[in-house]
Amino acid sequence: MNKVRNLIKPKKIVWVDAVLGLLLGTIVIAGILCIAQTIWSGYHFLDDHELLRLELGAEQKFPLLAAIKAWAVNDLWWRFRPLYWVERVTVSYLFGSNLTAWNNLSN
Repeated sequence: MNKVRNLIKPKKIVWVDAVLGLLLGTIVIAGILCIAQTIWSGYHFLDDHELLRLELGAEQKFPLLAAIKAWAVNDLWWRFRPLYWVERVTVSYLFGSNLTAWNNLSN
């Protein structure tokens, strides 16, 4: 039994593997940001993932006032910020997920 334990060596992560993994991950993320051109827009989807859902509602011809009401009422369970959703839904219906337009609006 002891001989079997000595034959099986635990796998260790070598520092070269860790550096290569981090480098490859950085290259992949930078490549995606460059191809999507969001790296130069100044506006990133860090906390604005709902823009894609709002754009989908606009593409499916969901009425603007109904969308504003639905988002504001849904958010009232967590916090009170109805004017936030009026602005967010209206601008998303105008610009969609065009990050450059969103960035120009915020400047």
